[in-house]
Amino acid sequence: MNDENLEEILQFSRPFGNKLVELIKIECGATILDIGMGNGTATFFPAVKKVSDHGWVIGIDISEEMVRETYSRIQEYRVQNATVIRSDAQSLIFKDSTFDYVLSGFSYVYTTMEEVFRVLKKGGRFGLTTWKTLEDMEWMAEFLKRYIPVDIRDVCHHDSAEEVKDRLEKAGFKNIRVFTEKVEFVYRNEEQWWEEMLDSGWRSHVEKIENMGPGHLEKFKKEAFEGLQVYKYADGLHFGVCALIVLGTRKMDSG
Repeated sequence: MNDENLEEILQFSRPFGNKLVELIKIECGATILDIGMGNGTATFFPAVKKVSDHGWVIGIDISEEMVRETYSRIQEYRVQNATVIRSDAQSLIFKDSTFDYVLSGFSYVYTTMEEVFRVLKKGGRFGLTTWKTLEDMEWMAEFLKRYIPVDIRDVCHHDSAEEVKDRLEKAGFKNIRVFTEKVEFVYRNEEQWWEEMLDSGWRSHVEKIENMGPGHLEKFKKEAFEGLQVYKYADGLHFGVCALIVLGTRKMDSG
């Protein structure tokens, strides 16, 4: 796979995933597991670039659609050092001490820390991103409640640094560091924002509204676009988001 093709993928990756890959300091030739890799743009393909042809990256996701999409990109760009598998993060299918690094990009809520610890080699590093604040998704969650019964905590999960650090410590991780990264996203128009919401895990909720019957989805989308106008400026829709980037190590003397 040549660098030009990989750069074409990376230009769409979220800044938080790139920052996680940068901070965890992936070494050339490493073996990496990416939990909940989604369409691959957040952490999967940035990790592929870091390990080079001498390393190996495995991505897992519970969504068949995400696995198909990422696999299609792997084939299209002739990636030789990575693969994807449909699998559940709650019970990892890999042997103990398999990976040098484990990444979890915004799939933290579904990740079992003890399982991550188990599949990491001694001295291996775990890095995750999780939301601290999500201005647009929090707005979307409140709007969604008008149409379907939903617990906002389930559709718009965010954490505190203390909560995440405590979970890693209880699983046995050491040298835990927490970074805060703030970004303002600017969407060109409402349609671009809508597509981003669907790609960010809202597709299943939107499908529930569509299944309510003819006209419901059109009405929901129209009213959502009207509500978005308070966030609109001359150059597009502005939303501020803040993420936590958390790193931990399985110590060499761990059992």
